Amino acid sequence: MGRPVSVTSGYRSVAVNKAIGGADASQHMLGEAVDIKVSGLSAIELARKVYDLRLPYDQLIWYAPER
Repeated sequence: MGRPVSVTSGYRSVAVNKAIGGADASQHMLGEAVDIKVSGLSAIELARKVYDLRLPYDQLIWYAPER
């Protein structure tokens, strides 16, 4: 990305996933998911960049900002 990348969530144990309200079938519990932020990019800009770069992924989930 050419910018600092922050991992905000990676692997989660079942207990941690439950404590934070994660989905019952979250891929985080399998070590198959990561949530990231990239300095200077909004979530939608990051999602577009990942898509445009054709980076390998199973799911690309963008959460719309709450209003």
